[in-house]
Amino acid sequence: MEIIHMEELEEMFIQQRFEEFDLIEKQNAAEADMALNFERQKFKLEAGALLEQQKTIKATLARNQKKQAVVLAKMQRAAMRGREKMLLSEHPIIAGNNPIEQAEEESEINTDSNGSSSNAGGSTSSLNEESSNKDKDKSVLETEKNSAMNKATQVLSESEREVVLLTESANERLKNLVVHHKRILAELKQQHRAQTSQKTKEHRRKIADLLKDHEEEIEQIKIEQAAIMQGENERVCCKILICSAELLQTHLESEETRADTGITQNLLGMMLPGHIMEQIENGVVPTPESFSCVTVFFTDIFEFKKLVGFVEPVKILQLLNVLYTKFDEIIAKYTHLYKVESVSDTYMVAAGINSSHEKTEQEVTECTIQALACSIELQKMVESTDFTPIVGPYPIKLRIGIHSGPINAGLIGTKMSRYCLFGDVINTASRMCTTGQSGKIQVSMQVIQNIGTDDQFEFDERGEVEVK
Repeated sequence: MEIIHMEELEEMFIQQRFEEFDLIEKQNAAEADMALNFERQKFKLEAGALLEQQKTIKATLARNQKKQAVVLAKMQRAAMRGREKMLLSEHPIIAGNNPIEQAEEESEINTDSNGSSSNAGGSTSSLNEESSNKDKDKSVLETEKNSAMNKATQVLSESEREVVLLTESANERLKNLVVHHKRILAELKQQHRAQTSQKTKEHRRKIADLLKDHEEEIEQIKIEQAAIMQGENERVCCKILICSAELLQTHLESEETRADTGITQNLLGMMLPGHIMEQIENGVVPTPESFSCVTVFFTDIFEFKKLVGFVEPVKILQLLNVLYTKFDEIIAKYTHLYKVESVSDTYMVAAGINSSHEKTEQEVTECTIQALACSIELQKMVESTDFTPIVGPYPIKLRIGIHSGPINAGLIGTKMSRYCLFGDVINTASRMCTTGQSGKIQVSMQVIQNIGTDDQFEFDERGEVEVK
């Protein structure tokens, strides 16, 4: 027992150590993730700051470029004005000096013209020198402005290059950090696996050493436990055998009672309506009840009394058995029909007893349609069946009478109980059958009214018939 407790303690200790290692690994992973997230956020902030700085530099560059463009435009306009002035001063006609008139004046005045021409030549040379000096000054100013603009554009391009280099270096640093963190996580996982495998090996070795030291005690304990278990198993087997025999006996008894109850329920189900069966099974005593509208039909064999005089009684019973067996099979197809009874050659069926007492017009129509459909099927079955092997050459023809109306019904008696129907509808339906023609179905006006607008049946008017 001590060894077992020691093994349990060792297993608990190993499990605790595994859980500690798992927690340490999860903690390290969480710390690494936090550090990585922190670095990413830091680099994101630096990248955002660099982007903002780049935006501001671009904005300043754009402003400086606009200013330089304005200055250049002004300088160009000033240069154009200067060139126009120079052209005006250099062209003789635009300035108002006609060379032909000057030549005539010079020819008229010789001496004076020489002196004056020398003076005029000195004045024109001085004007030309002044205009050339102005052009030189303007060209020097333009070159200085152009060099200043080139320097500014160079400064802006250098700042853009610095921004690009900073973003590239930041991205490279971020990638290097991600790779470094992944490598550290892989190394930590590998170290953790190595430590856990080493510790499990040590624990297994210790357990193996303990088992070797106590092998004899363990074998003895196993033998004792096996003997105890064998005795307990024998006792349990005896108890199981006894219980199984009792269960088998009770199962057989329950099967017999279930079979008996099934047989009785089937017999009652063939004799009584469904709702009366439910009341009896639930322990409720059925009470008499009234139905607002029930369709009842009777069938009998035409000229049955003459047939009895010509055919043997055994054959008559055989004929009734064949007829009523087929009648029962046909009636079982219709949900609203219930076979009330059969007496001699008379067969009585009611439609609408299994449903509610107060019926809607749709329910009354459905019950009446099923009664008519069943009557037609019974007539077709009798017409298509050959009864000559039973009754010989005598024909077998049915008469069916149908009537609808309110009735009262109830379970009568305690032994061989019957579900009986009472009311004027029963007598009228019986008279409709006995006054009918062979091979035909005689219905009352109430039946036709119950069908309503349904046109699947065709009726022929027979006229007035005294049924009572």
